[in-house]
Amino acid sequence: MLRRADSPMMAREIAAELAARYQIDASNMDAMNALVAKVRNTLARQRGLASEMRGDAKAWRVEA
Repeated sequence: MLRRADSPMMAREIAAELAARYQIDASNMDAMNALVAKVRNTLARQRGLASEMRGDAKAWRVEA
């Protein structure tokens, strides 16, 4: 997902795309908050990614 992104993506944006792809009910806030937490945890452990601050949130991108 990040490899094809035009610009850095925040964890919530990534989670929203995953929810749409895997038909997870995005209106269920408990499920979405859990998914966002899993995305953040996964991003923090990956190599080859860079983060930048966008307001008060991190946006992630693949390093070239």
